[in-house]
Amino acid sequence: SKLESLSGRYNLKPKPLVCALYVNELIYHLIPDGVESIGLYYLYSQTIHDLELNPVEPVLRNFEQKLLGHLGIYPDLFFDISGKQIHQKLFYTLANHENLVAVTQAHVNAISGKIWIEIGSGAFDEPIINLHGKNLHRILLKKALGGRELNSRHLLLR
Repeated sequence: SKLESLSGRYNLKPKPLVCALYVNELIYHLIPDGVESIGLYYLYSQTIHDLELNPVEPVLRNFEQKLLGHLGIYPDLFFDISGKQIHQKLFYTLANHENLVAVTQAHVNAISGKIWIEIGSGAFDEPIINLHGKNLHRILLKKALGGRELNSRHLLLR
């Protein structure tokens, strides 16, 4: 097709190559057959390009965030369940995979508002933001995938 002819050739090293397989698996399992989306195509193309040139973790978090947003299942990380703006110095947890709820710092899954805001802003180059973003995305993806295991995850764990 015309779009396929626009794509470039990539020479991915082993880890970025497995990450590209992960990206493909997510799209394969989460996007219904026959759905066409130019935005998703460009997200995919940019992600593969970025995997070749950049550290893979922030690239994957960015892709996951945008894919989950495209699917309409990414939570609003700037406002809590009651519609109040997230406060940087308060603590929150994700409730029902959908909304942030204010909790005490002692809560087992308490994360500062500052970190939630940074995740929402896509600041995945920061290691602590990447780690919390990865945990959030795993929870959301596990639900979206219906518990399906991805082959690429097994390859990445080797």
